[in-house]
Amino acid sequence: MGSNQAFPEHWRWRIFILPEVPKTELPGPVGSELEFGGRKIAGKPLAFPPSGQIRFRDFADPCPALLLVCDFTENEAGTAAIGVGADWALLLKLNGAVLCDTRKTGNGEIHFEANDHQAEFSWHAGENQLTLLIICGISTGMAAAKLLPAEHPAVKYPPWCTFPDAASGSVSIMFTSTLPCPAGIDWREKGTAEWHRSYDSAGGKIRRKRTIHQIRLEGLKPDCEYEYRTVLLDELRRWNDIPGTEILTFRTLPASNRTFTFNFTADLQVSHEKICAFAQQMKHQSADFAVFAGDPVWNSNFELDYLERTFLPLADAFKGKPLVAVRGNHEMYGKDTERFFDWFSAPPELGREGYYAFRCGDVCFAALDFCDDEGRCPWPSTRALHDIEPYLEQETRWLRKLVEQPIWREARWRIVLTHALPVGDFKKYLPEHVRRMIDPLFGGDPPQYRIHLWLGGHIHYAMRSIPGENRIRSAAPPEERYRDIRADIRKYPFPVAAVSGPSRLNPPGHESSFFTVRVEKDKITVKAFDNTGKQFDHFAVAPSGKVIEEQPDEIFRLRELPLP
Repeated sequence: MGSNQAFPEHWRWRIFILPEVPKTELPGPVGSELEFGGRKIAGKPLAFPPSGQIRFRDFADPCPALLLVCDFTENEAGTAAIGVGADWALLLKLNGAVLCDTRKTGNGEIHFEANDHQAEFSWHAGENQLTLLIICGISTGMAAAKLLPAEHPAVKYPPWCTFPDAASGSVSIMFTSTLPCPAGIDWREKGTAEWHRSYDSAGGKIRRKRTIHQIRLEGLKPDCEYEYRTVLLDELRRWNDIPGTEILTFRTLPASNRTFTFNFTADLQVSHEKICAFAQQMKHQSADFAVFAGDPVWNSNFELDYLERTFLPLADAFKGKPLVAVRGNHEMYGKDTERFFDWFSAPPELGREGYYAFRCGDVCFAALDFCDDEGRCPWPSTRALHDIEPYLEQETRWLRKLVEQPIWREARWRIVLTHALPVGDFKKYLPEHVRRMIDPLFGGDPPQYRIHLWLGGHIHYAMRSIPGENRIRSAAPPEERYRDIRADIRKYPFPVAAVSGPSRLNPPGHESSFFTVRVEKDKITVKAFDNTGKQFDHFAVAPSGKVIEEQPDEIFRLRELPLP
């Protein structure tokens, strides 16, 4: 059923003015005329207008209560939903059975609407009777009623785990519903019996009008497996639970310095079928969590382009593992780009919007967001609404505070997860913003603050810088048209590594690629795989920042970059 509907024309209502608020139930139902005992009927029977609202003071004197009676006959049984609201309280019945009773609570909304209180109801073939008792408020009696779609919410996109953090023992569970509704998560430590419930709420109030649900679970044990299921609350059935049919699991990140592994990819600008196959290829390299660092094809329809075609295949492949989202520049293209933060705005304890930090084991991860490779452009460009510089200034201030905090200072390892690069990108706008933010903190030898690894994408060719040198390893040469923009990359004492993306210059198998990163007490080991699963790079990083070359493939050649 579609949008709100008016009542059928033959569902006409008689209106009775009551001299006092009834203290007992009114007689009925169908089969005997209601005993109104001389109470005045107000005019001819009427129908609720399409707007759903009636102002009774237009044709009735002020009174304490009104009773609306609708006798209708149907050839077949049926089901619908009704929404009602009143100034100030109401009692709604069908064939004598209570559908809604607000006499103790009042309407709950001063500016009442026809969907303030919703109920599903079923009539039978033959005669039926709806009665609506209105206890009048200061406006001498006003009410609204409409038929509503008899629809019940269901889970649209299945849940996944994101924004993990071992420091606070927290994760977020995200999913969507087909209709706006209150929602939550039932969760428990695996092997225990008692369920706990956390709602999608804000400021002590469960949200009612959202289809996108992000529930933050906190105080969880590190490196522990939990079970969970979705819960939707059904307004048509008095907020009864609709529990998820499947019990899912997730594992929290380790807080100790035990060995762990994660996978990283970006720039999945290929068909949905190829992304699904690639996600399964990534899955073969087992990991504790995975990172998607941005860039689907476009964002003209966020749910279709980003979620269905790109993100959800990864979430399905890594079911039960946290999937970390980092924004790329393509998430800023198209008319639906602002919706990214409806889904993936960082929890405030980790950061803000597209930049945040989290701990896993003895690693502090900084997820950085550098927006787009061009600033604001005139209409009709999709960049016409860019407002990048103030956002990057805020992020810079946040990063300068982060490096002084215990989550950063006490970590043995520090890894940057982002889409953009300070090295290997020969355009102007984006890498200049990267260097402006990080050079005072991470540049130089020794740097003021050491990071051990920078993972990104964006340039669409697999690349790894050689710290302290003007050389890179890459599977394809950088595009010559950008080579006139140069930067001294020798000032970065950490490896910058990028995954592949679609490019005419790439060798076969490099339409996309991914990293598997293994973090141990004494080293970080990085392996790079193409979209066939073939390994083409292998290196390690020591706590000092020294890079140990392992077994790079012959196609992953050393190339010298021109200096400024």
